[in-house]
Amino acid sequence: MANDFAKVIERLVDTTYAFFDGTTVRPVTVRLICTLSLDLPLTPATINDFGVTTDTHYRALRAVLDAMDPVGLQQLGEELDCAIGDGPALTKLVQKYAPQYKDVRFETPWDDLRL
Repeated sequence: MANDFAKVIERLVDTTYAFFDGTTVRPVTVRLICTLSLDLPLTPATINDFGVTTDTHYRALRAVLDAMDPVGLQQLGEELDCAIGDGPALTKLVQKYAPQYKDVRFETPWDDLRL
């Protein structure tokens, strides 16, 4: 049974990647979208890249995803991709699409490395 579940997850991940085929959206962003869609835990790299340090950060990004219709998903992917490693940009993205989380502030390890 667990093996069947893993196959379903793998197929969903492949479908999500195919949806973004031909775009500039990087795999880490596609993985974030897929993981949030399936309400699965994020990888440590995704947690760092997108500043998801609490459950509230996770819920805020999930609310952004839930606010999008399927047509806008590629646009969201591109916006998330541009915000990788940029806490203030992630904060603005959440404020734009999920205003109920407007007070959530994102920070990433990369914020201090910007010139």
